[in-house]
Amino acid sequence: QHLQQQNWECFQAPYFAGTQLAHFAEKGVLEAVFGPPGHLLYGVQKVIISIDFPRNQFDWVELDSVLAHWQLSREQFVDACMMAGTEHCLTYPYLNLESFSPSPGRQTSFGGAVDCIRQAPLINWMQTFPTNEMREDHMDGYCVCRVLVHHSPVLNLQTFKVQPVSAPQGQSCPSDYADIMGAPLPNAVYLLMSKGILSSKLPSVLATKIWHDKSLPHVDTLEYRDVLKSELVDIRARALGLLAKRMHPSFASQEIRCRSYFEHKQGQRGAPQRADESGRSLSVNCEDMLCWRFSERELEMEMRRQGATEVDFAFCLKWHKQQFESGGSLFQNLTKATQPAKPTQKHMLSALVHFMVLESLQYFSPEGDMTYQGDVLSDTPREFQEPILTAFQMLGFGVLDGEPYTAIDNRQFPPEINYPTPDNVDDAQRAQMLLCRLMGLVPMSLKNDMWNAEVDFDLAAFHSIVRILKRALRQLTEACLAGVLLPDMKGVTHLPNGFMSPLFSAEKTSYVLPPFFLPRACMGIVVKFFLNHTPSTRGFEADVKKQFPCCSQPVQDLQKAIRFWHEMKRCVDQMASNMTQWSEFAQDMHNATLLLRQRERDLRLA
Repeated sequence: QHLQQQNWECFQAPYFAGTQLAHFAEKGVLEAVFGPPGHLLYGVQKVIISIDFPRNQFDWVELDSVLAHWQLSREQFVDACMMAGTEHCLTYPYLNLESFSPSPGRQTSFGGAVDCIRQAPLINWMQTFPTNEMREDHMDGYCVCRVLVHHSPVLNLQTFKVQPVSAPQGQSCPSDYADIMGAPLPNAVYLLMSKGILSSKLPSVLATKIWHDKSLPHVDTLEYRDVLKSELVDIRARALGLLAKRMHPSFASQEIRCRSYFEHKQGQRGAPQRADESGRSLSVNCEDMLCWRFSERELEMEMRRQGATEVDFAFCLKWHKQQFESGGSLFQNLTKATQPAKPTQKHMLSALVHFMVLESLQYFSPEGDMTYQGDVLSDTPREFQEPILTAFQMLGFGVLDGEPYTAIDNRQFPPEINYPTPDNVDDAQRAQMLLCRLMGLVPMSLKNDMWNAEVDFDLAAFHSIVRILKRALRQLTEACLAGVLLPDMKGVTHLPNGFMSPLFSAEKTSYVLPPFFLPRACMGIVVKFFLNHTPSTRGFEADVKKQFPCCSQPVQDLQKAIRFWHEMKRCVDQMASNMTQWSEFAQDMHNATLLLRQRERDLRLA
């Protein structure tokens, strides 16, 4: 999205980038590829491995030169790469012996793998494992890797179909090809993926029937695992259902196996995971949704009534509220119409997706009434709508408060960080942690530089949870958009470049649809510095700029985060006045606000 907004020509490979790039290079679309030398494995002839822009120089490797240097055929090169280990298969264990290493303590030598392959093909070396279990573990990874190298699906530039790269040569795929790559998807889904409109996660889950959370969080906590295993199920099931409803009926009736990094034995690195009988599962949610039907003229009239130039969550909630009170057609159509609106321009498409996202997050009842939470969010400024919606979701999950996080059973957090426990944390610490976490949902303006200031353990744990939630919300948004576009692909023309790019200006956000971009903990760290700052002769502004040189405007961003805190407090107080379950959190925010206002006065930021 960001590259498209900068008017770069972009293409997202439907499966594996290496194979797709090799196909593009073979057809003359590319002269060379920039990336790791591992692209040579897929047959890319020229790979640029580094670029020195100040000197106008670059380093590159050529496949034919590599083969000539090592005196290998293409097949021998592939075998040597697999024996040395790739992202899809493990290193041949005997190469880890000291005799094969360039020096003690260093990584496996590729030359050792080359020497082995010169003596015999890889299949012969597979007979030398000490145990059958080890042989089967490695053999599975090698077989999968070979399939990916020789038969990965690509968008063929001659047939304009997604098919195995080996299909034009008449080569047949293995009989268990579908077990590795999953079921084929509709061409329209591949088109949305290639344009970057739909990321690969949801289609790959429907194709393989497995939702695999492989990435480890920055800080592994009990709260993180609970969110992953339980709280995200409904959002993910709805997102899969929105996409599956526009595909073959067999996709809608699937049971998806869920696996994560802590629930199964570590398998081959990066290899597509085959199904198993253990673990959790979720059912694809294809329940009917409300019928959001309105015309372009009705939308334009509402935008004039509200004085709005862009569509966002608050706009849609206010429109629904006005139509509910007046008995307008938008509200009447929710349960009476049979076909939703067909977008004819950008704002129609944006409004339709916003309504669907809000409904999926239960801001509307099945009868079409707005929940009280939606009424509160409707008064939120555009710049704070996404972080407040995120905070509402975390409150619903029970993971937004000032309590310390819990270590996993039989494991403890490093003692060097002096992390508090629920038994030894006081009210001041709770207030500070709540302030840092909640205000940390607001992004900071950063220079084009590395973060060269301190990090914080608690905020790293908090943002690990925020990241998986925001990924789920973005996937839900993509599914809503795909659900609108797949019946009529002409709607793609209404999407501008970078329609979900998370670029911010001083006056307004630039996106058409909510990006739910993954935040960093920078703001929370700056807030912690603000709360613990000791006044100096230089003044707070000079001190914060010195402490955080990579921040473009730390004081202005901090003031924005403070405004967000007070807006969030308004929402929570309003919710607590009608719903008793919000009262405890409202009191926590009140206590933290007293600390915040005191620091504002001390540092003259009020």
